[in-house]
Amino acid sequence: MIECSLVSRERQTAFGGLCVLGHHLIEEGILEPLRGVKIEQKTVVHSPRQKLTDALMSILAGCKTLYETNVRVRPDLPLGRAFERERVAEQSTIQRTLDAFTQENVHQLREAVERIARTHSKLPQHSYEREMLVV
Repeated sequence: MIECSLVSRERQTAFGGLCVLGHHLIEEGILEPLRGVKIEQKTVVHSPRQKLTDALMSILAGCKTLYETNVRVRPDLPLGRAFERERVAEQSTIQRTLDAFTQENVHQLREAVERIARTHSKLPQHSYEREMLVV
C-alpha cells in the first residue's frame, strides 16, 4: 500500500543532512570568523554577512550557479531556519554582494576560512608519518 500526504512547506526539506550541519555550525559558532568580512554595502533587507551565509548554503546544497539559489535553497524554509535565516536572499542580491567584494574583502574571507579550518579541522594535527589519512 502506498500512502501519500501533503506536508506544509514550513516543515518539509530536501536537505535534511544539511539542516543538521547548518544548525551545528550556528550553535557552535563555527561561522563566527565570517563576521570579520566587512563588506561596504548598505543593508536593506539582508545584511552582507547574511547574504554571504546564503551563498555558503547554496554551495553546500550543491547549486552549480547562484541562480539555483532561487529554485533550490530559497523555497526550502527549514534549511534557511537551520542557518538562522528567516528568509534566504534572492540570488541577484547575493550576486551584488559578491560583486562588491574588494581585494581586502577577499583577504578577510581567506583569513576567516583559514581560521575556521585551523580551529575545527583535524588535518593539521594528523600524523602522516604514522598512518595514511583516509577522507
